[in-house]
Amino acid sequence: DDGAGNTYYYNATTGETSWEPPAAAPAAAAAPPVPEGEWSIDNTYTLGEAGVAEPMFDGKATCLDPNVYSSVSSVVNALNAKDPYVVEGFCVVYSASKAKYFLLWRSDMQDHVQKLFDIQL
Repeated sequence: DDGAGNTYYYNATTGETSWEPPAAAPAAAAAPPVPEGEWSIDNTYTLGEAGVAEPMFDGKATCLDPNVYSSVSSVVNALNAKDPYVVEGFCVVYSASKAKYFLLWRSDMQDHVQKLFDIQL
């Protein structure tokens, strides 16, 4: 303070003083996006038959429309092409040939899926 009510600024690192406020610190760079894992036929878990398996995934995972997606292997290819894009990183598919529901997940979601569905992989 210079007696007139003005404030001076002191930089403890450099010892410099100034009547002007210091420049704002540069904004931190945004963290790089975390790469998503891959979908794989190896990242599947059999939930069971229709009429039995639904309580295992209702309210937990999106079930892809079985009229559009009815094969686990073709869904894996479509998911890797992000068509459809499943933001959660896991979903359920009904396999017409096996007549069962399957849980699928991206490789980066395995731990989350194990906890959410209380399954051991």
